[in-house]
Amino acid sequence: RGELIAFCDGDDYWCDNSRLAEQVALMEQNRSIGLCYTLAERRDGEGRLVGRFPIGEGHTSLDSMLHDWCVENCTSLARREAVLAYYATEKPENHPEWLTEDLPMWLYVAAHSEVAYIDRATAVHRVFPDSVSHSTSLAKRLAFCDSSSNIKLWFDERYNDSRQCRHLLRERMNTALWVYSHIGSV
Repeated sequence: RGELIAFCDGDDYWCDNSRLAEQVALMEQNRSIGLCYTLAERRDGEGRLVGRFPIGEGHTSLDSMLHDWCVENCTSLARREAVLAYYATEKPENHPEWLTEDLPMWLYVAAHSEVAYIDRATAVHRVFPDSVSHSTSLAKRLAFCDSSSNIKLWFDERYNDSRQCRHLLRERMNTALWVYSHIGSV
């Protein structure tokens, strides 16, 4: 019912009490911002730090977000109207091959509004080996990577005049090779 929606999936948690206040203030100062997200820590099931996300700098344009999936859902704050517009326009049931809901939603918001990034860890995304995005199964990991590539290619064509197509196809091949080299055979 509110103007802004904060996301936090069931296995993740927030670790910064000032996060929402800072994000809200930023979005109130600039009404053209549809999404504000932050750096996140990634921890395994035992609570050990396994990385930070995004790696490198945060991205705030559709072009740069097509290059790198950078929004950890548990750090995001979005305008309710942008989220509702996404679900009204790009109905997920029309894309059953999309194995994630957050990537296409954030690409849609980036295509229609500004994106802000705060370079401070405010939430923890827990990484489990049997999750959709981090599976140890080669087949599942490749299916997820392929789905992510298809999502990016679809948004690039629809909202970006296919400007990133060559890069995205090359990224798809490199990602598949990386997955094979780290997980091995089926």
